[in-house]
Amino acid sequence: LKERILSTENRSYQKKENGIKNPLQLLGELQQGRSIQIQECSKIVEIKPEDYMTPPTPGRKIAVLGDTCDSRAIASLVANANLLVHESTNYANIEEGEEPETVLQMAVLRGHSTPAMSGTFAKCCAVKLLLLTHFFIT
Repeated sequence: LKERILSTENRSYQKKENGIKNPLQLLGELQQGRSIQIQECSKIVEIKPEDYMTPPTPGRKIAVLGDTCDSRAIASLVANANLLVHESTNYANIEEGEEPETVLQMAVLRGHSTPAMSGTFAKCCAVKLLLLTHFFIT
């Protein structure tokens, strides 16, 4: 397609008829879903976007949250994310016998989330995949 658009015949036609100095800008028209016309073999030929363009690839939404014990303020931004990276801490303390309520209180006091808090937030935001993380530097 590029060769067809950049042919000497079409360059001349585009400059004379449409005032287009760089015919490659016609590719932008195709990308926007609009047909273009070029000159080939002394004929005007219509090129349709569906003949050359593939359907757009849907984007992905990734949300990354740092230390937080209450993420409600950004829930609308996280909604329907493909991936939520959320900090989570203190789960090991529960495994070591500490009461879940004590672990929750300590996490919130330090501005952190527990795995249950992160999971609840992800579920409320209809997140597809949750990745829990926590960085601890001593």
